[in-house]
Amino acid sequence: MPQSSPRLIGVGGGKGGVGKSIVALTIARVLSDRGDEVVLADLDLGAANLHTYLGIHGRVPTLSDFIAGGMADLSPLLVDTPMPRVHLIAGGVGSLKTANPTFQSKMKLLRHISRLSADWVVLDLGAGVHYNTLDFFNAAHYRVVVTQPEAGAVLNAYGFIKSALLRRISRVFSKDKNLTKALEERVSTTRSRGLLTFCLTDRLSMSPILRGLMMNTGRD
Repeated sequence: MPQSSPRLIGVGGGKGGVGKSIVALTIARVLSDRGDEVVLADLDLGAANLHTYLGIHGRVPTLSDFIAGGMADLSPLLVDTPMPRVHLIAGGVGSLKTANPTFQSKMKLLRHISRLSADWVVLDLGAGVHYNTLDFFNAAHYRVVVTQPEAGAVLNAYGFIKSALLRRISRVFSKDKNLTKALEERVSTTRSRGLLTFCLTDRLSMSPILRGLMMNTGRD
């Protein structure tokens, strides 16, 4: 019997083609083999393709239908997959409205994801550091960043982690206009290590030991 509120696993990364969808599918299969109920949610809202990895072709309900309105919850979007105890929520393809939902639509989607009748929801995210992607990633209880042993992919993964952290900090302190302005200025003018050091030491009362680690480790 699924628990009252599912645990969310966000699978993201800064670069496309590094295997995020394969990792999401693998996580879902491992969890289902344990006997858990799992929902795979394709949150690459503009270029979803997770359904093709599952051999699902033809017209299926997608998040485009939910974002367009008229649905009370996400249950009509659940599609059976070849894996037992795993259902798919397909993302939208080729829809500008789906790819660029309003903030209210995004928060509504996250609320309804948290109400799904499942033990786990695995969020397969699009590549890059768009606000939607970062907010979906930060909403997860567990977060996985996927990369490959290749310079560009590793650099983009680092950039994704940095951007997710900064987005989380800015959301937490969104009512502090001075801090928000300072963050924006640092994003555009400061090297990554200096930016993270500023955010974590000057504003978040970091311990002296952790402050020392931040000041002396990490490179762009």
